[in-house]
Amino acid sequence: MKNFFFPDVSPEKKQRLQEAQVAFCDLEIDGSSGIVLDEPELTKALEVLGASVASEGATSYEGIFKIILWSETPSSAVAVQPKVSVGKWYSADGKSPDEFVRVVEEVLLPVVGRDIVMTNADREPRVPVPDDGKFHLFVGYGQRTGKNTPNTIFGVKTGAYTELAPEGDGSVITEPQEGGMAVLQYKGNAAWVLVNIAHHGGQGYEHIVFRHILEEFVAESSLSPEEREKRKKRLAEARRKASREAYVRECSARFEKTVASTVQAISDGKNEIVRLQQALVRKIREVQGAERKLEQLNACKGGELEKYGQEFDKLLALPKVRDMQVADGVVKVFTDTLYCTDPRSGKRHEIGAFRIEINTSGANDGVRWFNLTRRVDGYERGMQAPHVFPQGKACLGNTAEVFPELIANYEFAAAAVVAIQFVESVNVDDAAGKYINRWPEVPAEEVKNV
Repeated sequence: MKNFFFPDVSPEKKQRLQEAQVAFCDLEIDGSSGIVLDEPELTKALEVLGASVASEGATSYEGIFKIILWSETPSSAVAVQPKVSVGKWYSADGKSPDEFVRVVEEVLLPVVGRDIVMTNADREPRVPVPDDGKFHLFVGYGQRTGKNTPNTIFGVKTGAYTELAPEGDGSVITEPQEGGMAVLQYKGNAAWVLVNIAHHGGQGYEHIVFRHILEEFVAESSLSPEEREKRKKRLAEARRKASREAYVRECSARFEKTVASTVQAISDGKNEIVRLQQALVRKIREVQGAERKLEQLNACKGGELEKYGQEFDKLLALPKVRDMQVADGVVKVFTDTLYCTDPRSGKRHEIGAFRIEINTSGANDGVRWFNLTRRVDGYERGMQAPHVFPQGKACLGNTAEVFPELIANYEFAAAAVVAIQFVESVNVDDAAGKYINRWPEVPAEEVKNV
């Protein structure tokens, strides 16, 4: 629910509100004294005061919005209400100045009481003020210092802007803090904002800082020197109070966070103890199981080694196998010359002698074929066989699932038999297999010897 701040409410108006039982409280916000009432009371308050809302804007207090009133009805007020117009306007993001105009209408226009012309040229030197009876607000005008502003202005995080120094004569307003930088210079019917705060044009923090600068100007320019000094001290005290409260909140939040993290650490630690206990039981069982398995393996080690030797002998005894080498996890089977018949023509073709590499780990698809006799330009240049590509990789088709199973069971002899059969068979309906006729044809008189 919103709350609304009415600045500068006279005692007579306060009495009328009290008599009408409109609930409100006195409060000072952003250097202005006034009253604050809840949203449900707004309509009744306007009726009692015989006023309407001229503008509504944010304040430095979250949830409290500043209301500027017109005593007349809106239709009659428009005829005499001063206007805010925009002259030259620069924005790096190409955004319109509408939000800046709204801030000027809410903060500066009720105080100046005449037309305001707002100009933004973004970091240009001070220019002469037209003598047209209007108030001129120049944003981002001043003398460049070669420095950047702090990353926060009026406590609002903005990032660095170009710092601009006052030029010529006129009163200067600084941030209401110790050693605050100059933010605005004013004289007569003109004021120069010494921060190019409209550079991006559409960033919310720019509108907030812009509002702060104008509110400081309104507060400072309407006070006597004695009142300004009192206001300065009051603001300093308010800042110290706010800083103390923020410090307490920050320390309290960190303390509560530490307590919460400690409670969580205890809970997590207990859960971890349970998990580790369960994991320890599982690990003990796994180790005991592995020890029993090791006993069994050692008991049958001799038989397994004998079986592996028999598998080696079986490989060497395979038809068309003339040699075998084993190194670095690869069983290399060297074959005699292999042949394949073209089912389309019935002709026999010499494919060549091969080195078939069987990877015991299953790497490289398990098996690779390398023709030791010739390479043929078939489906690709340098094919090893009709279905074997230049890199030794084959298009296995239905055979793809056979090799992994045989290798996993250490049945390398069977894997070699299947690999040889793969070279000696062809699928001419396949895009690669149809090129078998590119391999040398075996003369008819020699076919019976093949």
